[in-house]
Amino acid sequence: MRMADLADIDDAWPKISQLKMKLHDQGMEPEEAQDAAAEKLGYDPEMVDHYLQYKFGEAKQNKNTPVSDDINRLKQLAGV
Repeated sequence: MRMADLADIDDAWPKISQLKMKLHDQGMEPEEAQDAAAEKLGYDPEMVDHYLQYKFGEAKQNKNTPVSDDINRLKQLAGV
């Protein structure tokens, strides 16, 4: 695994996210799928978590349900 900075992860995020969704569709929990996708593509899962916290203000421990994710994103868009 290589150390990546946030810019590297930002560039790779579409691929990580796509693989995460594929793994999730195959039955993995979202958190496990994200870690597995990051590792498979050569990124440290903790750095990916830091990236998401920085970029979207979210982390694995804040992902309770898909509904709460949608609500949090709507609040972000509304500036609440």
